[in-house]
Amino acid sequence: WIVNMQLWSASGLAQAVKWLTPFGWVWEPILPDLIKLVNMIESKSIGDASYYKITTQFVNDVMAGYGKEFGKQFSTVRVTGASLGGGLAIITGAQTDAFAIAISGPGATLSRKSFDPPVELEKLNTQ
Repeated sequence: WIVNMQLWSASGLAQAVKWLTPFGWVWEPILPDLIKLVNMIESKSIGDASYYKITTQFVNDVMAGYGKEFGKQFSTVRVTGASLGGGLAIITGAQTDAFAIAISGPGATLSRKSFDPPVELEKLNTQ
């Protein structure tokens, strides 16, 4: 749960600040940069254990030919998830160009610059 909290807490805090402060919309253009700054404080061990890095590596391995030794070649990969898993599916899909289906997943739009590697907004909206 600590990894999930690290992944989504800065985005949630930024949304709360935006909604609770007068003229909160003023912060909207720089929120992704502020979230990236807050997430830079994370410890290396938490960053290494981020689930999206594991799922991204798995999808990359499958697309690169994992399973060839068993006579299977995968040409299409779809990543799905619900709730926090939906957020992971969104990130993994954007980083690997795999199709992603998220059910009630938190949006990755505000946190997109804090991922390693960062995710472009266009990729979040197309995969």
